[in-house]
Amino acid sequence: MTLISIVIPVFNRARLIEKTLNSVRGQTLANWECIIVDDVSTDETRTITSNLIKGDSRFKLLMRSQNYKYGGNGARNMGLKHAQGTHIIFFDSDDLLHSKALKGRLEAVLANPDCDCYLYKTQLFKKEPGDLQFLWNTQNPNESIEDLTRRFIEQDMPWHTNGALWSRTFLDKIGGWDEDLKVWQDWEFHIRALTQNPKLYCDTEKPDNYYRINNFNSIASSHNSESYIHNLSLALLKVENLLLDKLKKEESLRLSYNYLIVRNLIQYPLFQGMRILPFKIAFTVNYRSLSFIRYLSKSIFIWFFSFHKMRHLAKKINYFDRLRTKSTHLKVSLETTYEH
Repeated sequence: MTLISIVIPVFNRARLIEKTLNSVRGQTLANWECIIVDDVSTDETRTITSNLIKGDSRFKLLMRSQNYKYGGNGARNMGLKHAQGTHIIFFDSDDLLHSKALKGRLEAVLANPDCDCYLYKTQLFKKEPGDLQFLWNTQNPNESIEDLTRRFIEQDMPWHTNGALWSRTFLDKIGGWDEDLKVWQDWEFHIRALTQNPKLYCDTEKPDNYYRINNFNSIASSHNSESYIHNLSLALLKVENLLLDKLKKEESLRLSYNYLIVRNLIQYPLFQGMRILPFKIAFTVNYRSLSFIRYLSKSIFIWFFSFHKMRHLAKKINYFDRLRTKSTHLKVSLETTYEH
């Protein structure tokens, strides 16, 4: 029998977990299971969660064991290990499901049983669904695996983690989540999945899940640290290794990947005042798609333009224009998408 398992890693979500779990409990589909893996919370998350799920055997609350590394990826992998479902949703502990989400996804699975992944749109919200009319992004059912891979590389993330329903068989094939990664883990996970050429089902209806963005400022502030950029450099290196053959063969793809490296490991930290960090990375991380000499020369050049007085010159010669992406990530209006 087809069963959908929802895996929710949770850490210090005492204030928000009730709404998330209520959105699961409120599904019009009755047959599902929800595996909640607490990543050793230090607030009241465990107590609150235990009380919320009491008496409903479809929910299971686990504590992340020492067999899995600290962080969301370890919790997801533990949840996957315990899940009984034929199909898996990895869901964030502060986001929400539409009441008909699981029913719609199950119908898609039954109608398209040979697919490895089923993709659904995600709508943004601050406090309640509907208070923002923007999507995480959109997908085109006619996009190829290569198109989607390029979009991830250009930071035009086509779907959110909540918006994907995975075949358990396919997840076993790709090996779950990389527990060594602390940032951009979903980006790496999705690109790694695409390297296995999955058969995709792309839903074209309205969103069936909601992504909370009210914590954006606190998240953004954490990006302004050397630790974050260092961990990001490791994620970029892992994906480069996954795509190395393609990067060697396809010049335009390699150029897009080079821009990704320069934009995130050189331009961003320099413009945030971390003036030594790009040079540290040059001597500690070896990218084969971008030579040491080119990386270093770009670091020096952008370091020069990073001073406030020189930015007008960079703007005048359009130096940074080539680094910008045409991403529609977080920019697509729900009203525009469905105005007809």
